[in-house]
This record gives sequence, structure tokens and C-alpha cells, in this order.
Amino acid sequence: MTTRRHHASALAMLVLTAGLAGCGGGSASKLKASDDIIRSASANTAVLPNDSSEAAMTALSAAQAVVEAGPFGQTINCPVSGTAKYAVTGGNLASLTNGVFDAGENYIVDFSACQGAGGAATVNGHMTLTIKSASAGSVTADSVSTNLSVVLPQRTVTLNGSSTLTQTVTSTGVSSTTKTQRWTAQRMNVNSERKGRNNLFVFDNLNIGRTISEVNGVPVSSKGESNSTLDANLAFFTWQITLATLGLVTYGPTGVVTDGQWIVGLPDDRIALKISQDAVELSVDFGNDGTVDAFFLFRLDTFVDEAG
Repeated sequence: MTTRRHHASALAMLVLTAGLAGCGGGSASKLKASDDIIRSASANTAVLPNDSSEAAMTALSAAQAVVEAGPFGQTINCPVSGTAKYAVTGGNLASLTNGVFDAGENYIVDFSACQGAGGAATVNGHMTLTIKSASAGSVTADSVSTNLSVVLPQRTVTLNGSSTLTQTVTSTGVSSTTKTQRWTAQRMNVNSERKGRNNLFVFDNLNIGRTISEVNGVPVSSKGESNSTLDANLAFFTWQITLATLGLVTYGPTGVVTDGQWIVGLPDDRIALKISQDAVELSVDFGNDGTVDAFFLFRLDTFVDEAG
């Protein structure tokens, strides 16, 4: 096997003890830039789709809560905190005033620090919703997000673009529910603000599915799968990748990934990403010729901190 870096156990120990440092022979600056892209692309593959989907679905749920909370055309106190205002057309008088989404209705919602449910993230900005179908516990809507900002535990996500959102909520016990979600978009701009970093990502052909288990409205765990093309315009470099999960990915109560596998395609290279038991493994195939040329091992907490 031809290698372009020192790897296996020596590199694994170096990375685990010294942080996310590149190593190997050749031009240090060239290798460092390449390693930066590998780490950044892989970390964002594991983190950004789920956080972005969480933001979109939080806004959908907040809009439902606002409609339930009060009549259209007025400033409404959101169920927990903040305010919102919405306009609605497309139905009849009975459907427009029944406090729930109905097929054929069109909503314009403006959020101001709106928290729709206990433990839910805070939503700001503007979204439109065209309700395609709705029944007890289930809704599918076409949406346009305009500077729609959601404050998540790990980052603030701002969405701009058109998408389709589907959510079904089912009771699985006295206080337990399961949310089944799907978020698709031809193109979605996602701005991630975290630890003073502000990065723009663009999803193309986005398709994310999630199943979330909750007790008393608080997430316990979730599983998901996703695939898309993702462009990043970061402070020191840009990259474009294709990403796809291999099977379901597991997330903990705060949305931090705990287990999963992905294939990450750079223009000329291929990365196999695996996360399990607080460890992250990256197997890199330079030239995408079927040969693993480099292997990286990271701690999970250090690795996810690389995400924008």
C-alpha cells in the first residue's frame, strides 16, 4: 500500500495526545491544508445536516404552536417566551380560525425570540408555509425561509431557501412520543455561527430523515440518515463534498452524534468516516482508486469541535 502520511498507531497516538495536528513528510503547508480540508469536511458531515434539520423542524413546530396560541393578524405570545405574528389565506373561515394547519392554507409567520415549547430552541426571522397535507399529528408543508435563525445548544443556524418539511408525531406511552421527520430541498443556504466563527454552507439535493424519541417533550435520543452535496466557504479555504450516511446515525439528547458511518466524497479523494464509542476514524483514499492511503483517529469531542 502506498502511503502519503505516517499513519496507523503512531498517527493515532499523536492525534489523540496533541489534538488535530497534521503530520507526515513532504511540503508541510500543502499537507496541512489538505489535512484541514479532510478534518473540516468530515466533521461538518457528521454535525451540520442534523443541526440544520433540527433548526428547520424547530421552526415548523414553533409555527404550529403559534397558530394554536392565537388568531392571525395579531402579535401573539409564544407558548414559552417571545412573540410571533402570522397571516393566513387559502381556507374557509372555519379552517382559518380552528388553530391548526389544514391542507391548502398558506401562512406567513414572523418570529421574534419565539420559543414554542419547553426545551425547544428560540426562533427568529421569517418563513412562509404552504400546507400540502395535514391530519392529527402529521403535516407536510412547502416552506420558504428568509433569515430564519434558530439558537441551538451548539450553534446558531440561519436558513435561507425553499424546502419541504414533513413531521408526524405519535404517542408511544403516557408521556412518550416519537417524531418522524423529513426535510428536503433542491438548494438551502445555511449559516452557522459558533464560538465567534460565522460560516456559510450550501446544501444541494438535500434529503434528511430523522426519528426522535421524547419523554415529556424532551428529546432522549434520535436516529437519522442524510445525503446531499455540501459547499463550504470558510475563512481559510473552501471545499465541496458529497455526503451520505451508511445506515442510521445515532444522536444523544443534546443532538451530539454518538454513532454512525458516512462516505464523504471530495472532488479527487474519498473519506470513510466512522464514529463509535467516543472515537472517530477517518480512512482516506487519495485519488479514489480503492486504496486507503491514510488513517486518522480522533476523540469525538475534539473532532466535532472542528465543525463550522
